[in-house]
Amino acid sequence: KWLHYPARAFISFMRGVPMLVLLFIIYFGFRADALPAAVIAFTINCSAFVSEVYRSSFSAVDYGQWEAAYSLGLPYRKVISKIIFPQAFRIAIPALGNILLDLFKGTSLAAMIT
Repeated sequence: KWLHYPARAFISFMRGVPMLVLLFIIYFGFRADALPAAVIAFTINCSAFVSEVYRSSFSAVDYGQWEAAYSLGLPYRKVISKIIFPQAFRIAIPALGNILLDLFKGTSLAAMIT
């Protein structure tokens, strides 16, 4: 429960940092090679966006689905894996496609550090 606050701060901050700035910080600030710097920057940037997509898609699943699963006596792990996650993933697919397209577009920025 206490990880909620640092995670929200990380997500909010990383969603606001442009990809090129993040690439420059990792490449020039940490003196990393070009390929690992690009992979790390893309991973950090995309992780913030993907986590926000999954958070919103889990929130979009109706609370009645949770209540129905618990009323059947299912444990939390089964509720998530068999009922909630399939519905949330279906909601998240379009946004995940957009993030993938942004990642492809962002790979051209890696040419700035090579």
